[in-house]
Amino acid sequence: MVLIGGDGTQRTSSLIKVRVRQDIMPADVVPPDDVVANWEEMVAASLANQLPDALHNAGMYVTPASGSSVLSTGEADTPTTMACYAMEWGDELLAGQMPDHGRLRSVTMTYSGTSATGSYWLRIWRLVADAYVVAGVSSPAPLPGNNEPITWPIIPGVPLSRGDKIIMEVCAGQDADHLVTHAMGVHGVMTPPKDGRGRADQVSHPVVITQYDVAPRMTVTVDYDEGVSVGGVEVATVTQIQALGADVRTASDNAQAAAQSAAAARDEAQAAVAGLSITVGTVTTGGPGTQAAATLTPGSTPGSWRMDMTIPRGDVGAVDTSKSYTWTQPQIFDATVTASRGVRVPLPATAQEALSYEALVEQQTADDWRRMNYYMETLIPSWVTTLVRQMQMSDAYNVVTANASSKEAVYTNDLHDFLITMTPASGISLLGRSTGAWKFANYMGDHNNSAYAAAVVWRIIGSDKASILLGSTSQGYSSTTNPAAPCYAHPIHWADYNLDAADYRYPLLNATNNYTSRDMAPAWQVTIYPTGYLGSTTSCLIRGTDYGRDVGDQLYVWALVPKITYVAVAMAPRQSADHRNVMNRWELFVDGKYVMPMTSLFCGSGHTACVTAKVKAHGASGTYQVGLRMGGMRIDATPALGVTNVWSIMERVVMDGATVKPVPDVAASATEVPAAGGEVTLTVSSTLAEDIYVVNDTMCGHDPAAVWCSQSTEQIPAGGGEVTLTLAPNTTGQPRQVWAFVGHHYAQAVVIKINQSAQ
Repeated sequence: MVLIGGDGTQRTSSLIKVRVRQDIMPADVVPPDDVVANWEEMVAASLANQLPDALHNAGMYVTPASGSSVLSTGEADTPTTMACYAMEWGDELLAGQMPDHGRLRSVTMTYSGTSATGSYWLRIWRLVADAYVVAGVSSPAPLPGNNEPITWPIIPGVPLSRGDKIIMEVCAGQDADHLVTHAMGVHGVMTPPKDGRGRADQVSHPVVITQYDVAPRMTVTVDYDEGVSVGGVEVATVTQIQALGADVRTASDNAQAAAQSAAAARDEAQAAVAGLSITVGTVTTGGPGTQAAATLTPGSTPGSWRMDMTIPRGDVGAVDTSKSYTWTQPQIFDATVTASRGVRVPLPATAQEALSYEALVEQQTADDWRRMNYYMETLIPSWVTTLVRQMQMSDAYNVVTANASSKEAVYTNDLHDFLITMTPASGISLLGRSTGAWKFANYMGDHNNSAYAAAVVWRIIGSDKASILLGSTSQGYSSTTNPAAPCYAHPIHWADYNLDAADYRYPLLNATNNYTSRDMAPAWQVTIYPTGYLGSTTSCLIRGTDYGRDVGDQLYVWALVPKITYVAVAMAPRQSADHRNVMNRWELFVDGKYVMPMTSLFCGSGHTACVTAKVKAHGASGTYQVGLRMGGMRIDATPALGVTNVWSIMERVVMDGATVKPVPDVAASATEVPAAGGEVTLTVSSTLAEDIYVVNDTMCGHDPAAVWCSQSTEQIPAGGGEVTLTLAPNTTGQPRQVWAFVGHHYAQAVVIKINQSAQ
């Protein structure tokens, strides 16, 4: 509509309904004939001119759009190695707004490995016909640090379309013309397997993919020109809008077809039900306890069937023993009930407990083990009494000095198998008691005899100035009768053999002693050096045996404890990490606390080891008394009742709740010291937050002046520290060695060996 003002001006307005009255218009104002005649065309033209601006102002305008889209594989969850990665561009691996046509501008991955110098490139290959051709090469990028991103910019970008088959290849080289494939560690994401997608070692067609389910974690940037913007908001690409319309049409067609198919199926089902008829054919009586059965056979007309049945007789059938069954009524049996894996008996208002003979044996063993380490009067089985009586009454294998005697007696208000008394005397005081040959293995078991597993305990009361050897002799049932022999002279290292030039820091079978006797197998031996015997203020030293090695490599193992009342050794099964020559494994406990493992060896010459108890002192300045009492327990196999693996029962019982402490780390400032003497600093640390203790094997409680290696401290606070060993001048004319034992209490110690040369 064109409005004419009073001054004759003309204005175009929104479309309104107006009646033009010529009779009230001023006489001098007459609309032109063309305006009055063509007012409809004028209104339409005016609206057409104003509509774009009006829609724009209202936010209703559509324009082409170009921009960038960021696509990502998601968060990494596994490491992988990438040289080449093949995929179809546009599949579901990369999430985000994926244009149908665009330019790949950058690729970012997360590096896994150490940084290295050099230039690294990303080359993009695209499958054209039957060969991959280079579609683009990125700018070079250096390798970042571990777990940091590496980004390859690609200028001006690689044109890619949805469905293109591409390979991303990591390359190394100085320039783009001299690139070689480079395998690089990257963070990866788990992906579902898909043909044509996965890791490859090189570019080839067809691609040889070696891994489907892991893809490198990637973030890529893609530029595109075919976007659609409505009111300034980008909503899609042109191709996506077209595809959306096609999808809607396809979905409509599919829905219509599905409805037609459902209607046809409904009509068919109604017809089948209307014509269904079943008649009973033959009925057969089956055997008692058999399964009922029914067979349907098609009849002569559509929808007719004949049913034949087999029904078992009504008497009670056999119970299927392969399946569980719950009896709801009391049962009476007139035959033996076999329950090899136990009968579960419910406790009132509680859970169920397994009532099996093996469980009862294990429970009894656990009770015996607790009592054996603290209340020995309840654990003196007949086989222990036999061993003790033979040691008491036999003179064939015993050694004794004039000032040492032994008898069964009451000491400190308790009965002892051996009360050993040593009266004042200079030199060595010694008393040893042993059984006859073969007794050790026959009564305590070995790996070749699965009939039983044993544990033995000794209760030790009395003077801390006497050293005690328990277990077995290291050379069968033989013992030297000369207590002044060199093997007893050293304050600590003494044994039951007397060989010239022997090193008593090692077992007899060790190659250091050049001896081949194998009679120590299958026994163990424990030697105790109390605080008064060592002259220590903090620790007792324990020497155990590690015989289960190659012949010539046998060792003693060492540990430190604060005090000793009960020494217990229990048989255990071989471990997977044990040496192939281990015949028996023995676990050592002191006062109920786990200390360390020991092993024994069998080389084929028999089980001639004895059960032995010996006590030694140096320079007895007063009357020393030591009371020993032996106890033990044994689990006997009972195959008829399902108890066969008694070693495993013993191990489970004794190791229940046991703590295996770590061996400290020790660094010595020197291991060679001149004859003039000098200092060695030991730097000690441990992962266990407990104090660490140090003693050395020159310590001598009866003659402190004879100690030629002194130390700055015997105790290091938790966390670690240092101890200084000071070696006195060596005037013996022979090179000598000192051993330092470093460890936590109730744990195996590390041995530091320091050599001092002769003058």
